[in-house]
Order: sequence, then C-alpha cells, then structure tokens
Amino acid sequence: MDNRETLLLLRNLSALSIEELRDIAGNGLQSGDIWTPSLVVCQRPEGDWCYWDRRENCPSKRDGFKTEGEALTVGIVDKGVTQEFIAEYGLLDLPENFLLNVIDRASQGSLDKRVEMLEQQITWMWKMLSPGQKLIHFGSEAITEHVDSDVYDEGRDQLLASQEHAIENGARASLLDRLVLRFPGLAGLSEDVNGGDLVGFLNQVIAENVV
Repeated sequence: MDNRETLLLLRNLSALSIEELRDIAGNGLQSGDIWTPSLVVCQRPEGDWCYWDRRENCPSKRDGFKTEGEALTVGIVDKGVTQEFIAEYGLLDLPENFLLNVIDRASQGSLDKRVEMLEQQITWMWKMLSPGQKLIHFGSEAITEHVDSDVYDEGRDQLLASQEHAIENGARASLLDRLVLRFPGLAGLSEDVNGGDLVGFLNQVIAENVV
C-alpha cells in the first residue's frame, strides 16, 4: 500500500463509527505469516489509549492516543485490512461517487442554472474538507493533470500557507491533517518524505499526548 492509499485509508477509517472500527479490528485484519492479528485496545490509568496484538509472544504496546477511535484507526492501519473489509466499508473509495451524485442533481434545468448549482455544491464540499483533506485533493491527478505547472505551484504554496494559518487559528485538525501539512509529500505535493523525519514527528506527537 503506497502513501496515497494509506492516507485514504486513514481518512475513511476516521469517518467510521466506533462500532464499525471495532468490527474491522475484530474480524477484518490481514493474516500474518503465522497468525491473524488480534487487536486489543484499552485505556491506560494515565488516561490515554493504547493498542497491542494479544497473539504476539511479547506484545509491544503503542500508546499515547487520545481516544479509542484513534488507537483503533492506527492499529488497523498498522496491521492491515483484508480486501473483503476494504470493499465492504469502501475504505479506499475516492469521493468521486459523491461528486457524481451532485452532478446528477445539477443535470436539470437550464445550462446556467446547472453550472451555478454545481459551483455552489463544489464550494460547499470544499468548505467541509479539513486542512489535510484539501491538500490531499489538491495533490490528486484530477488537479495536477489539468493545471499549468506554474499556476499549480503558486496555488499549492498559497494553500499550504492558508491551511497552516487556519490550524493556528483553531481550525479542526486531526493527526492526518498535521501529518500532511508537515509532510506535503504524503499527498504528492512535494518531494518524497524522509522516513526518519516522519518517525520523529510521530514520536513527538505521542509524547505531547502523553504529557
């Protein structure tokens, strides 16, 4: 699974209910070389959440998560999801299907009216995206293949600056948002991501949550 698929998986998992996440963690994890992982999530006395694989001989816990949902989401991505559950929950589905429904709704009436309605719907959808989701969309082929490179580079820089400013001023920001803003390469907006820097950033986030 490449960086884009991992980000899409994180994004779609974050939209599921806690019951759906528990279902995937309990029944939809990929089989390993020896066993199928058995993901365990619990809240520690310190208040944060952790997860581990009960079938490991010496299970190593990953902690520092604020909620059960965060622990389940990261644990599921860590262990991997079966193709059956990816299909059942649409975990790698792109938002084009929703956009097609919007276009279909806008297909009635005069041309000017259809264009106006479509513009309104797309503007509304854009506002609903979190900072990281906007960057992921901006790095998609739907944008990069149809925009002049100079215009694209300028727009990318403006978008990065505006979303960083939005978060600084209280915009909702998940771990995914912070990851994409810190490492735009995850969304295809810059050069490849340095693995050591990424691990260091995640360790910093976990340390902040624990404290």
